[in-house]
Amino acid sequence: MKKSLIAFTLAAPILASASNLVQNGSFEVGTVGEPGSDWTLSEGIHLFSPVQIQYFPHPGAAFGEDVPADDSASLSPDPVGEHGVYFVDDTAASILMSTQFVAPETGLYHFGFSAYAPANGYTNPGDSVFSLTLGAFAIGGAVSSLGSTTWSAQSGLADLVAGQNYNLVFSFTGGGLGSAKDMVVDRFYVAAVPEPGSAALMLAGLTAAMGLARRRRPAGRGAAIQAAG
Repeated sequence: MKKSLIAFTLAAPILASASNLVQNGSFEVGTVGEPGSDWTLSEGIHLFSPVQIQYFPHPGAAFGEDVPADDSASLSPDPVGEHGVYFVDDTAASILMSTQFVAPETGLYHFGFSAYAPANGYTNPGDSVFSLTLGAFAIGGAVSSLGSTTWSAQSGLADLVAGQNYNLVFSFTGGGLGSAKDMVVDRFYVAAVPEPGSAALMLAGLTAAMGLARRRRPAGRGAAIQAAG
């Protein structure tokens, strides 16, 4: 029991450090662009605004297509939710920005999101582009690189400074004079990267706890067999 408790005590601070610094990263609270959602939305001249959607099999598809829930291999600490944000405008630049958060420690952080290109817009000739910035660090690309109807994890590393304020800023720009490719985004996150020594300590502690549990189970069974003999 003591060894299990020690292993858990060693692992707990490291597990806690993996929490998401971004509030409402999966859009499960409120509506994007409105008070209480933790996300602001700004746009250029556009025909269609980004829309917060609920995933299939719920009714109410956006722009003629149901979207499945995010199943990407994301590094986000948050569980998969039921909502995402659908970007569809052919020419406008749309900016989605999180509320500010503070880096608790100086060091490396994972940041990223999940991306999906709906079939309804993937065949459009214009190739839209996207980017996600965190301070001086950025990831991004063209929607055509995502492939059609497949969730993918977009991730990067950023070096943040303790006590400094940051925002995640996502940008989508439609790439067609006529029609351009659409995309859906979800599970935005910023999470600390465990130091190598801390990760090794956590692994050693969890291994010790599992080893202790394995040794205890056979011992009890063996004693029962001996007693029966």
